[in-house]
Amino acid sequence: MQESRHRLARKICHGGGGQIRQPYGEGKEDQLAVGLVVNAVALWNTRYLSAAVDQLRAQGRAVS
Repeated sequence: MQESRHRLARKICHGGGGQIRQPYGEGKEDQLAVGLVVNAVALWNTRYLSAAVDQLRAQGRAVS
């Protein structure tokens, strides 16, 4: 699961080959921004998939 999160972060932060090249202290804002966007994408995906599963179940389809 953690590697999926890192892969998503690399796709979101495409500048510099998906890497923040400043030391942590200097690049802290960039790292926090990428983390915030990754968390927002994960939340959206979770809510979207949950709604899709709910809709399928409401239609009488079995979802495991």
